[in-house]
Amino acid sequence: MLGGIGRFQRVNNTIRYIIGDIEGIKLFINTVHGKLRTPKNESFNKLIEFINKKYNLTIPLSNLDKSNMSTNSWFTGKKIF
Repeated sequence: MLGGIGRFQRVNNTIRYIIGDIEGIKLFINTVHGKLRTPKNESFNKLIEFINKKYNLTIPLSNLDKSNMSTNSWFTGKKIF
């Protein structure tokens, strides 16, 4: 879904996914935007604010996803027909 951008880095017992260029970061933001259901959306919005300020962009903040879980499982990768 991210088109081969980014890379994994292992540091001790931690695996990080690193995206190093603005186009990749924008793709990630657009992919996740509006799909988070937890307080992590607040952290995601802080990322958006940082990227907007740093690169003079106008990406809108993300709203919490309140759709029905039984019809929206995008994060698991499962398609529902």
